Amino acid sequence: MRLWLRIAWCAVLVGAGTAPAAHAAATLDPAFGVQGLATTDFGGTDYGNGVAVQDDGRIVSVGYRTSSGPTWYDFIGERLEPGGDALDTSFGIGGGFLTPISVGPANDYAEDVALAPGGKIVVAGHTIPDGGHTGSLAVARYDSDGEL
Repeated sequence: MRLWLRIAWCAVLVGAGTAPAAHAAATLDPAFGVQGLATTDFGGTDYGNGVAVQDDGRIVSVGYRTSSGPTWYDFIGERLEPGGDALDTSFGIGGGFLTPISVGPANDYAEDVALAPGGKIVVAGHTIPDGGHTGSLAVARYDSDGEL
């Protein structure tokens, strides 16, 4: 499965007690990625949850993916060039990162991303021990080059 990054704008019309007669359909920007979409395969079942655009236009997206290691799901992230047509290979390893948060068997879910001063990238999510029903907040901060 692929991590889908979909960027589209839509407008919502709000009337005073009346519904709009028609809704405008959102369209993908054909100049972005391939026909408006950018996908990256992290080699597992991948889920995208958060996106942030840096001042230089590069796009950071985060989520989680299945793993065959000691954790079942791990934080993942990538940075795309502004046009969405290529990974920024100066970021992480080959344009992305994979971070197991837990030491033992667990599920680690990256849910959102924020850009911090100095180019740092902060990823928030949660971790649930294997077989557990309660989890813990998980926050990871990466350098501007994608290193933890």
